Amino acid sequence: MSPERAPTHRHAVLVVDDEAPIRRSAARELRQTFDVVEAAGVTDALEQLAVRPDVCAVVADLGLLDGSGAALLTEVERRAPWCARVLMSGATTMPAVGDIVVPKPWPGGGILRAVEQALAIPPTDPPADTPRPSDFSVPRTLLFADRSADTLMLLRQAAERRGFRVVEARDGAQAVQLALQHHPDAMVVDLDLPALGGVEVARALGEALPLSERPAVVLSTGRALGSQTLREAIEAGAADCIDRACPLADLFDRIDKHLGPSTRPSAAAFPWTKTVVDELTTMPVRTVRVDASVPRPPRSAS
Repeated sequence: MSPERAPTHRHAVLVVDDEAPIRRSAARELRQTFDVVEAAGVTDALEQLAVRPDVCAVVADLGLLDGSGAALLTEVERRAPWCARVLMSGATTMPAVGDIVVPKPWPGGGILRAVEQALAIPPTDPPADTPRPSDFSVPRTLLFADRSADTLMLLRQAAERRGFRVVEARDGAQAVQLALQHHPDAMVVDLDLPALGGVEVARALGEALPLSERPAVVLSTGRALGSQTLREAIEAGAADCIDRACPLADLFDRIDKHLGPSTRPSAAAFPWTKTVVDELTTMPVRTVRVDASVPRPPRSAS
């Protein structure tokens, strides 16, 4: 049985184009029906696809600065066959990839119509060992809030080597704002941040979020803490306190303890982020009728 396309309700479309005005124009049109994720190139697109299991369709320009949109859609079909694929191009000939081809510039409503039509085309059966959306481990997110740009750089590098996605803040108010926006799994917060200190950050998140949605907040400090400060930190909802001069391995051991068993993927989980090449010269080329109002005939299921 062929896999079903993902339903459109509350699902996202990934729009890939290195020309920001065109990308944003397509995004505005698609937001009538879908959430939209934007990417400027192949590498960015595959990174977004890896962390957004809600993506049900990919719209890609044929020519991208870091590779071929055709190669990207071919890789999407191989690794995520449940995704519908739409190719954008101003060319008259192009590789025979994607479910629908739309011209650039496209007629009004053409991108939205093309995505809806592509989702209606049943995908072919993927190989038996093709991973499904539930098989992909989504990287956990850490938010680091610290006064020092050097400290933030070291923490980011260490976290990314361990497979985390990283968000950074330079003061307490920004830390709260970014936490509410990005929903990190854990935060390492300098106790003496400007604007809002670490205890105030933990308290603000405790007041803004239900318990099930609160990140584990680890406070870092370079000074000895009195019993009053420790009591305030605990009451504010902080999960831990750690010396900011501690070895990085100790810090991440603490983080792992609060997060529980890891679901972070290794680099091998998404090898396609490193192996996509420009296959345009080796792909079969055909002349297409670039009319977004006419759906491509359904593919026969295997």
